[in-house]
Amino acid sequence: MQEKIDQELDKIRPFLQAHGGDIKIVAFDQKLGVLKLQLSGACHGCPLSAMTFENIVKSQLAKIKGLNDIKLIDHE
Repeated sequence: MQEKIDQELDKIRPFLQAHGGDIKIVAFDQKLGVLKLQLSGACHGCPLSAMTFENIVKSQLAKIKGLNDIKLIDHE
């Protein structure tokens, strides 16, 4: 499943990078199917980041069977 997640994130990355941002995996629990992601660069703190996450990132990753929850976490 990790490989499929990486493939889907690679499809999303060019859009984010075109806007000066990026995305990375912070944690992934394969047993529970929980993925935690973090936006970086210009995407971090952008007023549209929540919409981007819901409409682009989450919708793309939701196609992956066994992935039960996709969370966006803030910088720690």
